[in-house]
Amino acid sequence: MIAPVQSLPGWIGLTLVSAICGVVLLFLWGKVSSQSGIKQVKRDIAASMYEAVLFRRDILVSLKAQGRLFGYAAKYFGYAVPPLIILAIPCVLMLSQLNLHYGVRPLKTGESAVLTVDVEKLLDPKGVKAEPGAGLELSPPVRSPNLNEVSWRVRVLDETKPVTLRILAASANPIDLDLAVHNAAQKVYAHYSKSWLESLMYPAAQGLRADPNLKGISIDYPASDLRLPGVHLHWLVVFFLVSLASGLIASRWLKVQI
Repeated sequence: MIAPVQSLPGWIGLTLVSAICGVVLLFLWGKVSSQSGIKQVKRDIAASMYEAVLFRRDILVSLKAQGRLFGYAAKYFGYAVPPLIILAIPCVLMLSQLNLHYGVRPLKTGESAVLTVDVEKLLDPKGVKAEPGAGLELSPPVRSPNLNEVSWRVRVLDETKPVTLRILAASANPIDLDLAVHNAAQKVYAHYSKSWLESLMYPAAQGLRADPNLKGISIDYPASDLRLPGVHLHWLVVFFLVSLASGLIASRWLKVQI
């Protein structure tokens, strides 16, 4: 889905993808929600609002109308919650993939990031080592026995040379990590984890299940803000606004009740 817009500037590609996601989510909403129930309860809400306004001089009638209004609002909430729970699943998957492209950016020559390896409690952090490729430079390790973590500062010397890190944790199966640099693909893997739940939010190219000594690896790549004239926005803000607007516009075309 992202490949056709990957060559475009970040905010243009994200806007197009967000607009498509808004229409797709609206279509799914129409399939998993009670359209007839939502349509009727919206009519009831509008009728109660008109009644409260038209008979505002009759306090008793107006208060009864307002009470029914709150009841219909609760009923609408009941119609909305189940489809929202269902749509949360594809939303989490979409957002996790979009975060790989728009959440952080690759490193450039001369820039650095902190690499942190989280090891199991039974393993001494002193046994964890990292070997940099020809295009990288590593600082001395900082080990935190209380947290079972080892950290290095990784600096890109030349992005045209190999920028692969090899992690060795007293295991026969070393793990090779390819750092995302300026001339590499835009997909940036900042977290590696054994947890299937974290893998949904931070899907990684390589898993850690082959090494029983490691729990997770993280790299703090620079944040990728979308730059517009005079405005810096987080990609989630753009996604929320554009997908919401496209969904509202498409609701009339697709005749879906929201």
